[in-house]
Amino acid sequence: MASKLRKALRTAAEDEGDGPPPPIIAHGHAYTLDADPGIVDYHRFRRLTQRARTAAEQGDDTQALAQLTQADALWTGEPLAGLRGDWADGARATLSGERLAATLTGIEVDLRMGHFTDLVPVLSQLVSAHPTDQTLVSRLMLALHGAGRQDDALARYRATRRTLDQHLGTTPGRELTELHARILAGTPAERLVPRARNPAAKAPEPVPAPSQLPPLVGREVDLADLVRAVTSSGHARAVAITGTGGVGKSLLARHLAERLRDRFPEGQFLVSLHGFSVARQPLTAESALLELLRAIGVPLTRLPVAFGQRVELWLRMLTEHRYVIVLDDVAQAEQVRQLIPVTSNSLLILTSRVNLSDLPTVHQHGVGLLSMTSAVELFQQLVGERAAHQDVVRDIIARTDCLPLAVEILAMRFRSRASWTLQHLAQRLSTATSLIDEFHYKENALTVHLDLSYRTLSTDHQRAFRLLGLHPGPRFDQFAAAALLGAPLRQSERALEALLDAHLIQEPNVETFSFHDLLGSFAADLAESESSMEERTAAANRLTRFALCATDHADRLLYPHRLRLPFADLPPGPPAGLSWNSPAQARRWLINEQAGLLAIQQRAIADGNRIDAFRLLHLLAGFLDAECFWADAVPLHQSAAEFWHTTDQPQAEVRALLDLGYAHQRGTQYLQADASTTRALRLARAAEDVEGVAEALNQRGMRHAREGDQMVALALLEEALAANQDTGNQRQHDRIVNNIGISLMHMGQQDRAITALDDALAGFNAAGNSRLSAQLLTNLGYAQSKSGDTATAHATFKRSLSTGTGVLSELEIAMIQNNLVATTRLPAELDQARMLQESTLTTFRSAGDRWNQAEGLITLGNLHQRAERPHEAATLHREALALATRIGADHKQVAALLGLGLAEAQLGHDESARRHLLAACDLAARIKAPVEGVQARTALAELLDHRNGTRKAEHRRAP
Repeated sequence: MASKLRKALRTAAEDEGDGPPPPIIAHGHAYTLDADPGIVDYHRFRRLTQRARTAAEQGDDTQALAQLTQADALWTGEPLAGLRGDWADGARATLSGERLAATLTGIEVDLRMGHFTDLVPVLSQLVSAHPTDQTLVSRLMLALHGAGRQDDALARYRATRRTLDQHLGTTPGRELTELHARILAGTPAERLVPRARNPAAKAPEPVPAPSQLPPLVGREVDLADLVRAVTSSGHARAVAITGTGGVGKSLLARHLAERLRDRFPEGQFLVSLHGFSVARQPLTAESALLELLRAIGVPLTRLPVAFGQRVELWLRMLTEHRYVIVLDDVAQAEQVRQLIPVTSNSLLILTSRVNLSDLPTVHQHGVGLLSMTSAVELFQQLVGERAAHQDVVRDIIARTDCLPLAVEILAMRFRSRASWTLQHLAQRLSTATSLIDEFHYKENALTVHLDLSYRTLSTDHQRAFRLLGLHPGPRFDQFAAAALLGAPLRQSERALEALLDAHLIQEPNVETFSFHDLLGSFAADLAESESSMEERTAAANRLTRFALCATDHADRLLYPHRLRLPFADLPPGPPAGLSWNSPAQARRWLINEQAGLLAIQQRAIADGNRIDAFRLLHLLAGFLDAECFWADAVPLHQSAAEFWHTTDQPQAEVRALLDLGYAHQRGTQYLQADASTTRALRLARAAEDVEGVAEALNQRGMRHAREGDQMVALALLEEALAANQDTGNQRQHDRIVNNIGISLMHMGQQDRAITALDDALAGFNAAGNSRLSAQLLTNLGYAQSKSGDTATAHATFKRSLSTGTGVLSELEIAMIQNNLVATTRLPAELDQARMLQESTLTTFRSAGDRWNQAEGLITLGNLHQRAERPHEAATLHREALALATRIGADHKQVAALLGLGLAEAQLGHDESARRHLLAACDLAARIKAPVEGVQARTALAELLDHRNGTRKAEHRRAP
């Protein structure tokens, strides 16, 4: 065999006239052909294709095509024809792959040169051989489109979609899908052709003259801060302007360069590094430096060959001259790290979508969204007089997140549609299934700009971005993120940091993250298109499970005495990573996550996971009540009761009805509250749910106590206590005893009331329930005040306030403050007490708590009366009387009538005072309120004595 090869090589060499043939050298039992690589077709082919790629990357398409033509001519048939075996098969596959890659390079060059028609048969044959190669399919579609065969291009897409589904079980990728959409939109083929990676350097752009710059709207503060950073003592010589795509970094940089023109008079240049470009790959550091050196006028003949020497030349030029150079669209810090001077007489302005904080000598300036006012101004500038309706414009702008690019695209689209009104545009945005799809105008689509940031992420971080977009709430913490991603906390934190660096999410508060609405919509759309249904479902289930476990832990810490459903499948402690373990920490977490938790609950319903959805709502019931979300809670608890009614879980239905009844009661909807608790009581008795029976009776007793019917209230509460004895539930026992103490207090039985309250307080303290301990101390102080021991009551209220710090809601704190004011000393603390009570009233009004609002008005009225300000006192008591009458709060009506009568007596309006005091006496007797009755009768007697004394004196003075 070796001799035959030698003969064949010798004959070939003689025919070619290229000198002696290469020798075949024996090595043991093997042979080596010692040939110059320059005469081996494979090596020649690789050398020619590499030269072609280099030429193509530099934008020299003619040279690239010439090199590729020579390379292809070396192929005369199947490589290694006649050789068999695994090695030969593998080598043939490698060689064929390299030829296909070279063919693709040639195709892209031909596409750039507009040879669309010539490429169609070539690409059709390649796609026939490789029907699932989406790159080849995209090039064929583009060639067909460029050849005027748009229908054939679209048909090829449909055929490929079927092929991918049938053979691979997948769908077309994003590149192919976007090409299809752009062909549908009629985008010219020339705009869709892939561009060269690093086209031949062209002359960099000068920074536009002031008259050419678009106006800068809403960035006056940013511009002033940047000017200050450059011009102040210790001035920066490099600044980085960073922010999300479309926020206006480049325009701000150009205005900064113009503002500083006089300080840097030798030249102003803008060089795009194409970090996030549709048409081009990011410039390498070497290519960027070449453009920069040419920008500042270095002749090609003076350019050093070595990169390090070019860097030295660049830094020296920056020191010797005073330039402003804008390095626009930086991909990452490494792209420019070696180009940043430590000291310089020139100024570099960098813009980037990513955080460049790892460039230590560069002054960092983050650019956020526009203010609503500035975004409205920008829209109106672009649209003109058609945007005169300010309120509708604000509604429209609210949908843009005040992102300048989104505002501009929307404005241009509106301008192009002469028949559209602002109201029509606002309606389109408010009803859009995918909001982000509304932001397009001609070839300028917001999704394209956002996708540039997304595609630069690693595969893992792209997945994180998509899955985080599935969170239905306005914000999320790192623990919810870890649940969505199904990853350890440290791994999810790294993903969050990468997304923050890319300005794809924001961190408005410490370790609390959120999307801008448009980015959230973009992420959700990506999850829908690029994540499988199984992956999305698994992420949603993990998030719901996390919400259940974390909320259960918080609920047990903050409301340990609350009657709740037993969820045996939930672990006793917090989810992994959650470090808080105190009631105050639990409350802070619930406050921060409340909107997100309710959104998760609603999403679980929409996804068909109704059992977990309504379990989560039950776990949130205590928080929703304590933090005054009564109006929001009512329809949620109604839905829960209706759902549990359809299941064979009567205990769950009872709890939902009790949650609903309490929400109604706190909102002073007493008839609805009574209906809910009556249903709960009936169902609990039928199901032999003794704890449910006791709680329903407890709630009914509290409702009667609020309305002033203390005898009925006490009877119901004592029945509840008796029912609870059979359960052994000490915590429910403590709550019922506390309510009995409140009822006894209003009945004037202060000693019994204080005994009951002390008993309940011991139970709350034993359980470590600082929240209920603080509330009970308020009740105890109120009883002490009723018994006449004002000083002790005041001290007890202060103790209550101290105990409740961090665990009580603003409303509950306001209730304690109301009692502090009622027992304050006058006149020494008058002004302080008045300011505190006005603040307290504001809290009651904000919470919608009309019962406590009436109480606060009475307390403030009494304060003015004690300070001898009867006019102010009378006004406040009249308002309290009207409110108490509307909500049916009899005790409050008595107190308001009494206060109003006393104020009118001070004003000398004796007859009006007598009528109101008589009304207070009658109502106190009817509702069996002995303390208020005694106060009203005493005040009436004093008024009558005063009137009689006045008449006698007048009679003696009569002639």
